Amino acid sequence: MVRRGAILLEVILSVALFTMGALAILSQMSQGARSLEQAQRARQAADLAATAMARIEARLVAPEALTGPAERWDREQRESLEESLNAAAPIGFDDFGAESSGWQLAVETEPAPFDGLTLVSVTATFQDPVRAAAPGARYTLRQLVRLGTGPRDEIGAEGDLLEAQERGARQQPRPSGFGSGDPAGGGP
Repeated sequence: MVRRGAILLEVILSVALFTMGALAILSQMSQGARSLEQAQRARQAADLAATAMARIEARLVAPEALTGPAERWDREQRESLEESLNAAAPIGFDDFGAESSGWQLAVETEPAPFDGLTLVSVTATFQDPVRAAAPGARYTLRQLVRLGTGPRDEIGAEGDLLEAQERGARQQPRPSGFGSGDPAGGGP
């Protein structure tokens, strides 16, 4: 009888140890999944801020127009595609409706000590609208930007740099030996 009791005690102890080990592993896996989600959100926040900054630098949008909720990219892509194709019916992308993506952009500008430049700060913030307890993300990008109207440069247009090069080429005296008719480049 004592032998049976010892075997039963060993089985109960081994099941308890197995259960504790399994719970520890599950806890670590859950923590790893949360860390991965947090890292992905941080990367998305950095991407969103960099994209907004690039749009401002390219003068595609005014800084104050970006402040507020960020729309889902798929929705913007679908709408611009429908508009460009002048389609009367939806093209077939998933419609996200008016639900919030959870992303917010805050754009602030302030004068910089450098002539013609403005310090632009873009902050991308995420808070999950479905799971309030889910980890959020926040990323701020600061950069000096030359703000103005219209695109900075037009493709194929002559700019200030080309004009300066042509002026310099006209003003520089030619070194001796060039264009003198002597193929060796030597003088008289």
